[in-house]
Amino acid sequence: MAKRRSIYERLALKQKLEMAKKGQAMRTLREELERTTNIETQLSAIVDDTAIKPGATTAMHIRSANWYATRVHEQLTTISNRNEFLNAEVSAQEEQLAAERYRHELSVKKGIEHRRREREQREDRLAALLPGRARPRP
Repeated sequence: MAKRRSIYERLALKQKLEMAKKGQAMRTLREELERTTNIETQLSAIVDDTAIKPGATTAMHIRSANWYATRVHEQLTTISNRNEFLNAEVSAQEEQLAAERYRHELSVKKGIEHRRREREQREDRLAALLPGRARPRP
């Protein structure tokens, strides 16, 4: 007779699959966060490099430096907002993954307990069929 899986085992397998999916999504988010953090660092370095130096400069140089600085600051603001969003998303995903992991562990424990109860019931039924061999209960 084939061993029939309990509902708890099936639930644990389903939750394990969900944890794997959430883990992959978490890795993707972390990679994206790392990439945007690097870009933010590079943009900050560009802002520092393109600052107008004291000394003699032309009006055209000041105007073009100001135009480029404006564009870089826009990009820096955009990437900073994206980093904030990704940080919030990563923390939310971590909470969901922790909750999923807890539910998985709970299902595994319930499955073990269910199998133990079924085994005890089976042993009790067999013991009832054999009256001369009653086993002592702990």
